[in-house]
Amino acid sequence: MKKRIIAIVALLCLIVGSIAGFNIYQDYKKQKIYDSLLVEFKDEIKIEYGDKIDVSTLIDNYTGEITLPAIDTTKVGRQEIVFKVSQDDVEREYQFEIEIVDTKKPVITLKQENVEIEVDDSLDISKYIKSVKDDVDGDIVYKEKVNDEEVDYYT
Repeated sequence: MKKRIIAIVALLCLIVGSIAGFNIYQDYKKQKIYDSLLVEFKDEIKIEYGDKIDVSTLIDNYTGEITLPAIDTTKVGRQEIVFKVSQDDVEREYQFEIEIVDTKKPVITLKQENVEIEVDDSLDISKYIKSVKDDVDGDIVYKEKVNDEEVDYYT
């Protein structure tokens, strides 16, 4: 009877040890895969406001399968975007910062080329401007009174 109990305890220890060892091995294997997943980015990236961009052009190199994020180029400023790489059900995220800039000036079309005014005369500039267009913002209207919260106008 004693031998049977010892055999059962030994068998249980062997089963528990095998399960624990298998789990440790699986965790080790997943960690090794996780450590091998990488994304190497190009240097600092500035993207023109409104431009369409192929997100893959931001990457120099990667391992595993990559999921490319969407970029909203209609918001000026710095954006944090997240790239995901995966392999064998192991996923790793890499964050990358881009900057959306608006460097293109609006085009102002005048009604006439020259305007003569005398000293102390008032000038209503809106009478001489035919249109103001921006490649990104479209038509821009003139406003005398401005509000810092509004956009798409000129003064």
